[in-house]
Amino acid sequence: SDYIAATIIVQDKEDLELLKGMKEYIMEEVRARKLEIVSERPEKAEGYERKWDIEGKSVEIIVSRAGES
Repeated sequence: SDYIAATIIVQDKEDLELLKGMKEYIMEEVRARKLEIVSERPEKAEGYERKWDIEGKSVEIIVSRAGES
């Protein structure tokens, strides 16, 4: 079965900490082998990118197929 690698970029520090606390749950729900939750975009971020405005806050998610491991 397929898994993903994902990066969630969120600027709000409170939301960042909330998401970090839910990391394992999120990984199970979205079948992620790797999940980064950060406040700044990583230099080598590759994959499908989407920006959302969630309740007035900017959130960016980058998703790619996870490598086999």
